[in-house]
Amino acid sequence: MRIHIGADFKEVFHNIEITDVQITGTDQVFVLAHETTAVWYSYPGMDDKTDHFAYGTWHRIDLEKHNNSWLILKDSYDERTITGAVSSDLLEEPTNVDGWQRMGSEQYPDRSITFSYNTLGLKMAIKYAIQYCGLSATQRLSNGYVAWRDYVGYGANESNYNPAYHSFGSQGVDCCNFVSQILYAAGVPMDEIWFYDDIYYYSSYEWIAVNDFVSYFEQSFSREDVETNFGNVFPGNPVFWDTDSEDHIMFCVGYDSAGCPVICCHTNDAYRMPLSFAGYLNRPLETLLIASENLHTHNSYQWKANSMYHFSMCTVCDYIHYQSVHTPDLNNCCTVCGAQGPFMVPLN
Repeated sequence: MRIHIGADFKEVFHNIEITDVQITGTDQVFVLAHETTAVWYSYPGMDDKTDHFAYGTWHRIDLEKHNNSWLILKDSYDERTITGAVSSDLLEEPTNVDGWQRMGSEQYPDRSITFSYNTLGLKMAIKYAIQYCGLSATQRLSNGYVAWRDYVGYGANESNYNPAYHSFGSQGVDCCNFVSQILYAAGVPMDEIWFYDDIYYYSSYEWIAVNDFVSYFEQSFSREDVETNFGNVFPGNPVFWDTDSEDHIMFCVGYDSAGCPVICCHTNDAYRMPLSFAGYLNRPLETLLIASENLHTHNSYQWKANSMYHFSMCTVCDYIHYQSVHTPDLNNCCTVCGAQGPFMVPLN
């Protein structure tokens, strides 16, 4: 698999949505805002193949009025799981959920689960990850670049989470909750250890905490260090790091034009973010091999596909199709929105 870190950025767009304003004192206010960044990029020698990703950042801003202007006293943000950047006041805070109250799962014995992806399960997992990652995909127009959809609601990530689940997004610790939702949507059964209660809105620690989630699932699926060329990262599998100081978990949904795995995740929210970018490269990445390793490649772009179907996604409406797509330029037509040709891209 060819991995290019030195991609060329074609376009970068930002959208900022203010979600809350509070008066904190005389001429002082607190603002909670969500910034969405979308990037279109291509790889050297592949200018005719344009990929895009998006990610979200929460900003907690303290403002003070001076004369007729508002001065920013503090802007707190954390992009360590995406770009590696973080404001100085949050630098020492861990990015994990240690200290949360456990739900008593320690009383249950170790056990393994019996599960393997079927065609529908893998499709549902990828579709769920894209639909509820908190960030909308963008439209790719026939004249080359793109235009944002109507952005009402798309900027605030929690408004695009699945409302059937409690969200910890504004607290910055919703990553494992999201991956658990994806696997449940794919058909992984809950039990008394790994569960979410949709009546009382609580969950086990194995559902929401990376360390306990991994400890539970590695009883049933192989846990491996991610290879330097990402050769063992497949669609349908969680990708994570879990250290003493921080943890984070993501979900692989496919590949970009160079064959680099792309992920969706929560907090920070990310849509089709390549693993070869920014905040991931210096992490001790691991993966759980839930999806089949029976993969093969096609053509010079090295698209990967599982042995059952070659899924494709419409980049206009995000619908995931069963139909076979081995190359990105086949004149396939989306049966949902009617987009044709380069709108259809292989997922795996």
